[in-house]
Amino acid sequence: MKKRQNGCYPPYLCMEGLLVSYLRVIGKILMKKIIFVLILLSAHFAFANYAYADNAEVVSYPSSCDYFIANGNRGYYLFQWNDGYEPSEGDIIFGDINSNGFKDVFFPLKERESRVYVEDYSMSESKAFEHYNEHCNS
Repeated sequence: MKKRQNGCYPPYLCMEGLLVSYLRVIGKILMKKIIFVLILLSAHFAFANYAYADNAEVVSYPSSCDYFIANGNRGYYLFQWNDGYEPSEGDIIFGDINSNGFKDVFFPLKERESRVYVEDYSMSESKAFEHYNEHCNS
């Protein structure tokens, strides 16, 4: 039996070696893709509560009162801070804030959570400050 130029004889041994190498490369690529998908899924479930939430920016929160005002896409909001992270001006607030009541909210820039009471929402700026003054200057 003569040896082939590439050193493989019989020819199926060369094919087997190529197949094993190919499977190793494909396996590494698939493993990277699987890890990437798992990371995406874990991030999705970690932030699932806030993924479809409304958001607003805190525009006024004097230290003398537990109430603060935020501005969002749907207008101005009046919140009463209750527990957890105490926000400051410029913070972004995420949560189900388009209805009255106690809400658990998230501050993504600070990676903190808080519990607030949504006193009023979808207001004009002047109405928000008017409501704020009723609560804090009485």
